[in-house]
Amino acid sequence: MCILDNICVLLKEQHKKQKDLTDYLGISKNAFTNWKNGDNTSYKKYLPQIAEFLGVSVDFLVGNEKQSDNEKLSFALFGTSDVDEEVLDDVRKYAQITRKMREEEKKEGK
Repeated sequence: MCILDNICVLLKEQHKKQKDLTDYLGISKNAFTNWKNGDNTSYKKYLPQIAEFLGVSVDFLVGNEKQSDNEKLSFALFGTSDVDEEVLDDVRKYAQITRKMREEEKKEGK
C-alpha cells in the first residue's frame, strides 16, 4: 500500500476528513486532491506533521512498520499512540471490572 493509501485508511478509521488534515497542515484541500491524483508529491515534506495528526510514526505511514494493538488502543482512547504501558494496563483492568459488574447486573435482572 502506498503512503497516501495509508493516510486515507487512517483518516477513515479515525473518522477524520481530508479537510481536517489540510486545515491542520495549513494547506488547501486541492493540495490533497493533487497528491491523490499523482499531480504532486509535496506531501512528503509534511510526513512528520501528518504522522502527528494521525497519531502514528512516519515509519508507519511509509509502510516500514506495523501499528501495534497497544498503539491502536492508545490512540483510540487518548488521541495519541504515545501512552505508557502501565496506563493501558490500568484501562484494560478497569474494562474487565466494568464488564464483570454489568454481567452480574444482568444476572440479577437490573
